[in-house]
Amino acid sequence: SRLWSAATRRRVSLTKLEDCRNGVLAKPLKRLGKRQPPLPTRLNPGENQRRRFQGLLRSLMKMEIIKLEPRHWNAVREIYEQGVLTGQATFETTAPSWEKWDAGHLPFARLLGISDGISGSIVKGWAALSPVSARAVYAGVAEVSVYVAEAWRGQGVGQALLKKLVAESEQNGIWTLQASIFPENEGSIALHKVCGFREVGRRERIG
Repeated sequence: SRLWSAATRRRVSLTKLEDCRNGVLAKPLKRLGKRQPPLPTRLNPGENQRRRFQGLLRSLMKMEIIKLEPRHWNAVREIYEQGVLTGQATFETTAPSWEKWDAGHLPFARLLGISDGISGSIVKGWAALSPVSARAVYAGVAEVSVYVAEAWRGQGVGQALLKKLVAESEQNGIWTLQASIFPENEGSIALHKVCGFREVGRRERIG
């Protein structure tokens, strides 16, 4: 059986090490006392299943960043609500409607991180920019928003989205990006620093 063969391989390996230390050249299989069956040349069903599962994991880990569109709103809102529940992502207590969200964000650099799943695409996170002021002098300054689904936090999703967001902001004439982050949200602070942001101050009594 496969398990028996695997055990044989471990014993053979140990035997080879002993022979080398003692300076003896011997065929390990003879020392086992009986002829061993050859290792299987074709994958058994269990091995095929394991490889298919590994392929699925690689597919899940591979993320594509696409344009965030209205049809994605349900997934975007769900991830936003997960951020609200942490109490460290926003002062808001509920997710806005699509119309309100759309009006409050710049029309470019709206990003969605997705991967292929068993029953369709999996949305891992999103990123977008908001204007900081209606005054013309601030036309090139934008506020960063990056939200990652709870199940995919700490796996590089936010970093990929933020780096892409920075690149697209520069392509659209943005010269300064800012992010307002709660001090308790250490993960987000670390993420922004990795992507080139620096802390310039702390605001108090604003919420």
